[in-house]
Amino acid sequence: ILFILCLIGVVEVTVDDSHEGTNLIAYPTKNFKQFVCHSPGSGGEGAESSEDSDNVESIKKGRSKRRDELSKKNRNRVHLKHTDFEADHRCDNYYDKHTDKSSRTVGHNTWSLGVHKREIAKMRKNKKHKFYKFILLENVASKFVYPCVLDLKMGTRVHGDDVSEEKRERHMAKCAATTSSTLGVRLCGMQVYQVDTGRYHCRNKYYGRGLTVDGVKKCFYEFLHNGERLRVELISAIINRLLEMKMMLEKKHSYRFYSSSLLVIYKGEETTSEPQMASVGARCRKDCEPNLDVRMIDFAHSTHKGFRGDHTVHSGPDTSYLYGLSNLIRLLMEIQEEQE
Repeated sequence: ILFILCLIGVVEVTVDDSHEGTNLIAYPTKNFKQFVCHSPGSGGEGAESSEDSDNVESIKKGRSKRRDELSKKNRNRVHLKHTDFEADHRCDNYYDKHTDKSSRTVGHNTWSLGVHKREIAKMRKNKKHKFYKFILLENVASKFVYPCVLDLKMGTRVHGDDVSEEKRERHMAKCAATTSSTLGVRLCGMQVYQVDTGRYHCRNKYYGRGLTVDGVKKCFYEFLHNGERLRVELISAIINRLLEMKMMLEKKHSYRFYSSSLLVIYKGEETTSEPQMASVGARCRKDCEPNLDVRMIDFAHSTHKGFRGDHTVHSGPDTSYLYGLSNLIRLLMEIQEEQE
């Protein structure tokens, strides 16, 4: 079962302003390599199933074809126009139903749109560098219609071994003042599609910092509520996925996932003919769109024994992360029991 995002490769990005608008143009780097993700337990770590082998061969053939194309057209380019930022959510806008403050930014999460705008402004401002390197990751939300997303900062400790003393104290104070210390879980972001209004209900990290334990539980309830009903059929599936992740992490000795997050995504659109999933852990067929996904993200401060010469070596599994997982599972179980 895959718990992390697939790394596609590294690209160089430049900003191109034209009369049509702003374009982001991405070029594969000279040593561009498309990575293939394998599912742990599918025959051993790094092992390939016959299906995976076919995929690898297909990628190799596609890469060879791309090289031929690149030799003719210099370098492959990917244009990301303003229209490409339009999320295929088919909703009117995003809003906070508690304050009823609406944003007329059609089809966008205002928080993520602000991040995009700031990054583009930064790239425009620096005249010395025309190209910027970015890692290209799998877009796990792309397979969902009206994706509902929950971003959780995991663990009671979020600072890495390599941070300065000043930053360490700042992070420790932030954890002590939030549910990171009490639950090992802190809300960083959330968007939930509301079928009654056709809009998204959003929360950001600043809202998450002010939550109590009861407030976090209430947020989990909000995340599973579509404006008309609680999606109770998803709770067991999410819990099963988290339990599988917990079992996997308990075996990862010396691994530490400081400052990493957990991403929970499910399909906001409901169809009457949609079959209920018996097991989220089971692999879906290629033509079957899964109802939900759970991934670990953000590993900038993660480490393990032998990782790039890190001097600090930890023993045992990451109890800080596991503490957060256990509390997350417990709160979801409480919500489930309250509905029975």
